Amino acid sequence: MWIEGADLDALASAFQLDLAARNPCYLSEILDHESTWVAEVNGWFAIVPARDDDAFLRSVTEGGRRPLSLSMNMYARDGRMLVAFAPTRPEDRYGEGPEALDHLTDGAALPDQ
Repeated sequence: MWIEGADLDALASAFQLDLAARNPCYLSEILDHESTWVAEVNGWFAIVPARDDDAFLRSVTEGGRRPLSLSMNMYARDGRMLVAFAPTRPEDRYGEGPEALDHLTDGAALPDQ
């Protein structure tokens, strides 16, 4: 899950992260363990693995945060589920704003809509 507009302390509470126990590592080092990987890139935090059910994703939007779940392909903002789709059928989108990610997919090799 990628989340924009958050700080690490707020995410620690939502994802039950123990910030005192964190160590720098590569993602490949945690995939076979019961660990959570957190990274920050240009104002976005990535959390792997992350819960991504609809209710949890909407709750993460509190305080102006904007999560993007790649495993379930859902994007929420301000407590609203804007768009969700199956990875094998990105043209079949649903939610309150199915066009919400269109500006990010310009030029991507996606099926015609």
